[in-house]
Amino acid sequence: MNEDGVRKLAKLSRLELTDAEITKYTSEISDILAYFDSLKTAAGDNQSVIESAAERNVMRADIPSDTTGVHTADLLASAPQSDADFVKVKNIL
Repeated sequence: MNEDGVRKLAKLSRLELTDAEITKYTSEISDILAYFDSLKTAAGDNQSVIESAAERNVMRADIPSDTTGVHTADLLASAPQSDADFVKVKNIL
């Protein structure tokens, strides 16, 4: 990244940078981008490991843990007001 790139980035970020800050950030951003480039090449060596990890589903199956209505009576008994199988609440609007 060169100084013009840092100026453009600062403008997009709505930052006012001094010339000294632009020089400093030019080298820092270049170092950061170089580090990310090295990560890209390191990830290329283990591509099959990354792909196999992405294919595995880590979520549990979407199976209800309780039978429908098991806790309904307890919930309605603890509610301040209820009507049939519904909990009554104040109107919001």
